[in-house]
Amino acid sequence: MAAEWKKNKLVAAVLVGIIIICLWIIISMVIPKKYYYEANLVCEPCGPASLSVKKISGAQEFPMRCSVCRKMTVNRAMKCFDCDYIYAIKPIDDPVAMEIGPGLMIQKCPECDSLNVGVPPGPVLPR
Repeated sequence: MAAEWKKNKLVAAVLVGIIIICLWIIISMVIPKKYYYEANLVCEPCGPASLSVKKISGAQEFPMRCSVCRKMTVNRAMKCFDCDYIYAIKPIDDPVAMEIGPGLMIQKCPECDSLNVGVPPGPVLPR
């Protein structure tokens, strides 16, 4: 009776299909996924006029190309909660950044030197 499935092509096709589906599920669990998130982006020379929200990969390298001035100057946007100034995050070696621990950096607002900065949830909109 064990050899009957070899004679019945329909049963053999179903078994092959089940094996293929199981392999696909196992392989899809092993392959690392690429995660995306929405980020507020701003070009430093163009200022808040270039502010945009884009869906980017977690592995995205910065700076990106600006759609307005076509220069490689687009970085993540930050907002000062004290003066509402919107600016681009600078590289860590920038003198505006302040060291708060080994390898940890927080950036001051370039307008008012406040440390009350961050990226609010949702799009950053200028007031």
